[in-house]
Amino acid sequence: MAAQILKVLKEAKNLFAICEELDSENFEELGRFRVIKGQVVEWLSQWGGVANWPEWLEMSYNEAKKYYRVDDWFEQVWDQADKGRCLETRLFEMYGTLPKEHYKVKELYRRAMELVHLLAKATALIEIRVPLIPDKFAIQTIQASQARNSSHLDDDSGLDEF
Repeated sequence: MAAQILKVLKEAKNLFAICEELDSENFEELGRFRVIKGQVVEWLSQWGGVANWPEWLEMSYNEAKKYYRVDDWFEQVWDQADKGRCLETRLFEMYGTLPKEHYKVKELYRRAMELVHLLAKATALIEIRVPLIPDKFAIQTIQASQARNSSHLDDDSGLDEF
């Protein structure tokens, strides 16, 4: 058991060394990757970060609906999704000079796929939730209306007159 733990720790140490070594280098593709990573981080932080997107989407839709700007809202949201898909595509491209060591290329690829995964999850969140938001608000409005109507029907105070 102790031997397995030592082996895992040694592998982690080696991976950390590879990451440090890669970060200290300056080859063309790494520079390009760093630029795209900055754009991905900026994109993911829109609307208060991805964890807040569901709440922000509903709140901003409600606000847009109040001011009759739902079309602008949809345009803004779909534009955000398009930017995410564009960043995702750029991560799959490797045009610059790569390092000669295969383990460095592998680490760069791993980092790129990590960002692709985040972009795909965030873009899917938009693609799945956005079409449902108007329906959710329509259902809530109908339910509120039905609740008001049923409370008026349950009120027998006016029936005594008949």
